Amino acid sequence: MYSIAYDEERRLVIATLGGFWSPDMVAAYSADLSALMHRIARQHPMFHMLADAQEMAIQSPEVTQAFGRFTVELSGHCPGRVAILAGTMLNKIQASRALAQERLRVFLDEPAALEWLLAVETA
Repeated sequence: MYSIAYDEERRLVIATLGGFWSPDMVAAYSADLSALMHRIARQHPMFHMLADAQEMAIQSPEVTQAFGRFTVELSGHCPGRVAILAGTMLNKIQASRALAQERLRVFLDEPAALEWLLAVETA
């Protein structure tokens, strides 16, 4: 399951993810998120993303690989930083390994994630 919203004031895409996923779910999420980011980019050249994955289960290798491929695509859709909020240290380790990107960090603490995201100019 997932939901995606956009906070226009902070120029922040907020995705909430939970449960155990299939590769098809990753594909659906990828399509929905990419479409939203294309719409936002028409109005704002810079925005960031917070993915709240605190309710995500440890994922299968296939899903982890699908997220890894999507993260490479995501870097072309999201010009700013991406923070992932993990629920456990094990989830943080899995996400950090699978989603290694220059502008992406995984956090266990939401205030720290938001501070890192919003410290960057979003002009």
